[in-house]
Amino acid sequence: MTEGSITCPHCHQAFELTTAMSATIEASLREKIEADANKRKVELDARERAIAEKAAATERAKVLWTRMSPPSLPASGPSSQSS
Repeated sequence: MTEGSITCPHCHQAFELTTAMSATIEASLREKIEADANKRKVELDARERAIAEKAAATERAKVLWTRMSPPSLPASGPSSQSS
């Protein structure tokens, strides 16, 4: 394929691209790429929110555990007692 032309994948015929044709193809590709990027950003934002919510819940659980633990038990969790 030479610069300024495109080859049909079916018949292998080469066609010269005009500026108008190139602009149309570029605009179409740009639109598809931007839509994909926006979709990925929305998905990433949702994952980040979920991670932040889990981290906040974990921190709240640590605080509650510390407040509820008797002074004789470590704040990291109940210890196993051997008899």
